[in-house]
This record gives sequence, C-alpha cells and structure tokens, in this order.
Amino acid sequence: MSGQHPSRSKLLSYLLADLSSVEMSQVVRHLAGGCEQCASNIELHPNGNRPTPETRPGSWHSAAEQFGGAFEEVFDQVLDRVRSSGCGALEVMPADRQRLTALHDLPFGRQRLLVQNSTSYHAPGTVLALLAESWSIRFEAPARMLELAELAVVCSLSCGGSQQGGGSLHGGSESLDQSLVSDLRARSFALKANALRIGGDIRAAREALDEAERWLLQGSGGPREVAEHLEVRAILSAYGSANPEAIAALRMAIALYRACGEGHLMGRALLNLGYLLSRQGDFNAEVELVQEALSHLDAQLEPTLVLAGWHNLLHSLHSMGRNREALKLLAQARPLYLEVGDRMSLVRFQWLEGLIAESLERFEQAEGCYQEVRKRFVEASVPIDAALASLDLAALLLKQERHAEVMRLSSEMLSVFRAHQVEEEALAALILLSQAAKRRELTVAVLNEVGERLDRVQASS
Repeated sequence: MSGQHPSRSKLLSYLLADLSSVEMSQVVRHLAGGCEQCASNIELHPNGNRPTPETRPGSWHSAAEQFGGAFEEVFDQVLDRVRSSGCGALEVMPADRQRLTALHDLPFGRQRLLVQNSTSYHAPGTVLALLAESWSIRFEAPARMLELAELAVVCSLSCGGSQQGGGSLHGGSESLDQSLVSDLRARSFALKANALRIGGDIRAAREALDEAERWLLQGSGGPREVAEHLEVRAILSAYGSANPEAIAALRMAIALYRACGEGHLMGRALLNLGYLLSRQGDFNAEVELVQEALSHLDAQLEPTLVLAGWHNLLHSLHSMGRNREALKLLAQARPLYLEVGDRMSLVRFQWLEGLIAESLERFEQAEGCYQEVRKRFVEASVPIDAALASLDLAALLLKQERHAEVMRLSSEMLSVFRAHQVEEEALAALILLSQAAKRRELTVAVLNEVGERLDRVQASS
C-alpha cells in the first residue's frame, strides 16, 4: 500500500481494529511514512489542528460529515477499542516499582545483568515503569535516560507470552498477547532512539527507530502506538531542518491522539509541530499551536512539558516583535520556572528575559542577563550556547559603540572554545569574529553569520 492511500472507510476500520492482520500492517506502514493526505483524512476536525469547542470530543458532527452518517454510531466503539488496545491495556503494579527501586544503588553494568538474567524483571509492567522513569528525567539526566531506555529494551525482549509477576492486563487475563509484547518492544526502542537523539548520536537513534518500526508492524496497530512512533520519527527526520514529511507525520500523530482521547499526548505533539513550524519562520503558527497545546497538557502529569510550552510561546512572541505581550507573560511564567525548572531551564529563562529587555531598550537589564547566562553556560560546559549568548551580548555592546569590550569578549569566547575542543567549524566561526573585532570591522552582519554557523553546528551535533 506504500504507493496507495487507504480509503477513509479503511482508516475508520483501522481505528476500529476491524482489519485483517495483513491490512492492519499495510495501514500502519503507510501511516508511519507520514502521509499528509492521510493525515488530513484521519483528522477529525475541519479546521486543521485547532478544534473549536463545537468539534472537541463529545460532539463529533464534523467527523460524521467526513466519514458518513454511521460515524457517530460507531465512534464510541472506536474509543473503547483504542483505549484498551496496545500498551494502554497494561498496568504498572507496585511490584514493578519495587524492582526499579532495587536497581537504583547498583552500577549500570550490574543493573543490565540483573534485568537480563532475573525472570522477575521480565514483566510488561516493569518495562512500562522503566519507560516512564526514563522519560521523566530526559531534561535533567539525559545520560541516565538512555540507560533506563536500554534496560527497558532488555526487559521487553525478554517478555514472553505469560505474565511474570507484574503488569497485569485489564480484565484479569492470564496471558499477554504477543502483539502487546511487540508494542512494548516498539515503545522501548523508540524511547531509546529519542534518548540517543538527545545525546546527539543521530545515526544510532535512526537505527534504534528502524528496529522500533519493525516491532510496530508486528504489534497491535493501536493508534496511540502508531502516534508515539510518528512523533519520534518526525523529530528525527526533521533533525537539522524541518521538512514536509516530519510535519505530515506530526499532523497524523495529532489526529491519532485525538481519536484515542489522549489529550495530554496530543498537546505534546502540538508543541513539537509548533516548534518545527517556528524553525521555518512561521512563529504565528507556533503561537497558535502552543496556546492550543497548553489547553490540553496536564500540568500534574508532566509539569516540565508545560514549562517547555510556555518557553516556546515566549520565544515566538519575542521573535514576532510582540515584546510587551511577552513581558507580561514572562511575569506570569516566572513562578512556574522557579517551581519546576531545572538549572538550565532557569538559565534559558534569564536568556529570554535579556532578549525581551533588549528589544524594549532596557539595555542595562539585558546586559546583566547576558553576562549571567554566558557565565552559567561556561560553568556547565555548554560552549555553543555560551557562544550564542555571548553573541547577543556582543551585539548589545556594539549597539552602544563599546568596541573595546567587544574585542575583549571575542577573545574570551575564542579561549573558551579552544579549552573545550569544539568542532572545527565552530572554532572557525569564533576566529572570524575575533579577527573582525580586532580590525574594528565587526558588524551586525558578521555577528549574524557567526550565529548561523554556530546554529548549524548545534543542530548537527
């Protein structure tokens, strides 16, 4: 079916899990490719990704128009099916959490051996618990995120056809369907791919995601399973630059999450879509998508994701020149940053505060923010961000004709880069900046060129 689009009736049958295994695999494979036309067909609202109150779940008039009069009669069946299919049919039990606690004080090598050799860990609920903990620490401990994802992969590959002490099926079933085992493996490899991406190993991330897709095609074909895979696929395919395939994949994921009634996950996908569109310069679209996402995200479930939404919203408003509006929202967002933000989130908040202050010609406040942000990034050994913050500071100093300070700053930036042994392209960009400063030929155009080079290095690292 790779060259053909499934009909709307077949997409509906897919949501109802009313297809043969061969047809299900064909539809899943087609959706995993991120087809924009099918993203539109499966979309349950006529106005794109922003449902109106009249078309949110519970009032499916637009869906009935798209799929025919029978849609409203069967949609409740769709929700019943998708909510009880895939890994959503599994539960994490207290015993699963206790197994994770037993791992905490062991070095990773021993954790892996224990998980691999102890059958008590070969339980679906233990896999889900590992996945949840891995995802929850993605911001503050990306290296540990990868370790936990690898443990989840080991556990999932050892899960067989029977329950082994954890992760019971709803309804008290004694055995675990093999399609759910495949779903667990698909999720585990997909999260490993995401962790590798965060760590900068893009080639390994793509290999892990290919393995995830192999298991996905053997799984239940549940819309949530496909949607989560599409999210990771979209982010990886857009790494370095947004592209139509990634955007189509995210639109498909949003539609599938909506069909499943997974509002929080839909909000997450909306944030990702907005971010990709902002990289194409469409900040207006990101503002609308983030605002929609924030209305669906569950702050108790994932407060750091809500924080990311606020940050993206503020950044886009600044990029659009709506700085007075951004300043008001900055004050509203500050308590959330202080409550749930990690150290780097607070540094990035201060960076954004500096950008907004500079745009409002509050130069002294902006300079203080840039100096502090630059210092924190250097201390945290994040040289590219330290350099980008330094460029903002240099532009501010240049605007005030403080050339001697710009020259000193450029020399300091070059020393930091050499100390951290950064990539040659990044070092070349800083050498260009330093030479221009020494010749008193530093301009906004040169700063922009250096910034663009550093952005490319950061996107490909």
